[in-house]
Amino acid sequence: MKINSLMFNPGADVYYEKSFRDALEANMDNLRQSNRTQTLGVDAHKAVVYQGDLFGYLLSIGIPPQYHWSVMRLNRFNSPFQFGPETDFIVIPEYGEIDKLRQIQKTNISIQV
Repeated sequence: MKINSLMFNPGADVYYEKSFRDALEANMDNLRQSNRTQTLGVDAHKAVVYQGDLFGYLLSIGIPPQYHWSVMRLNRFNSPFQFGPETDFIVIPEYGEIDKLRQIQKTNISIQV
């Protein structure tokens, strides 16, 4: 196995900036209520295997890393360590809605400069 196959793309830096996360927090209610947001059941075995590792679980089910923080907050977790056997389901935002917020955030920053 080549080392490059073990690496993943974390996404654009903007997904990890405080200003973007603040914009997401301001829009959490809209994201939670969106008809595009999905609710997925969590396999009980995987919940045990990934206890305390929400981000590892999200990778295992194919959620790209740049959306992990959004998913964490959408599910009202303050830390990825809160994921575990008591988690029956997770709420996943539609990626396009997150990307739209990212684009708005980038535009707002460009206008301010």
